[in-house]
Amino acid sequence: MLPLPYLNLCVDSKNNSTWVAEKKLVTEMINRANEDHEGLGFWVKRKGLLEKSGIGLNGLLGVSYNDVSDKFALTKDFAFWPSGYEKEGNVDLEAVYATVLSIFQNIRENNIAGDSLKSNIYQHSVVSPENFVRFNDSILQSCLWRCATPSELDYRRSDEISADFQRILSKIMASSDSSRGVVSLDILLAIALRWIKLSDKSVIKVIEDAKKYLDKPYAKLLICDMEKSLDIEEKRKRLQRK
Repeated sequence: MLPLPYLNLCVDSKNNSTWVAEKKLVTEMINRANEDHEGLGFWVKRKGLLEKSGIGLNGLLGVSYNDVSDKFALTKDFAFWPSGYEKEGNVDLEAVYATVLSIFQNIRENNIAGDSLKSNIYQHSVVSPENFVRFNDSILQSCLWRCATPSELDYRRSDEISADFQRILSKIMASSDSSRGVVSLDILLAIALRWIKLSDKSVIKVIEDAKKYLDKPYAKLLICDMEKSLDIEEKRKRLQRK
């Protein structure tokens, strides 16, 4: 196990990480929630884990829809590791994160097969939503957004790309009772953090589908909090005025 202190795993220009932002959001959500809310205990446990930054996350990099103590999985044949790694027993999920992080940095600094994540005043480069389909292991989907910067996941400039991401996430949430959907809550959290940004129409659809497919109390607590923090009702009114 790589005991990486998550406070030092920073990917954006403000020397921040998804876990620092997550701890802040979860703390605020807990403070806003009713003390007797059935889903509160889940987030209290997650907050406790995030506060142990000095010893790392012990493999609990993302938030599983199944249980706060469930780790995401990595199947065999991870393209960026040599074959046979799964025979060694438990996969080091922190090492998976470090691998994905290095891949991101490489495509920021270099053109890979003509593609790059470099952005400038003439071009805004984003991570294609299709990557969340191509890399469908829960740990890889979590790492995709946690290794990217918010600007690399800002899909608001294209209604088409924003809608693509929404459809992919909705399909993941629709499978929340299977292994494919365990990452539902983690990606939804990315939208709550505004790490992933969607058009008004797409984020409204995400919230509607989240309420439809995610019925566990702690998911409902997050969804309810998102409706307020993301001004979903105001977004609906704005779309109606257009």
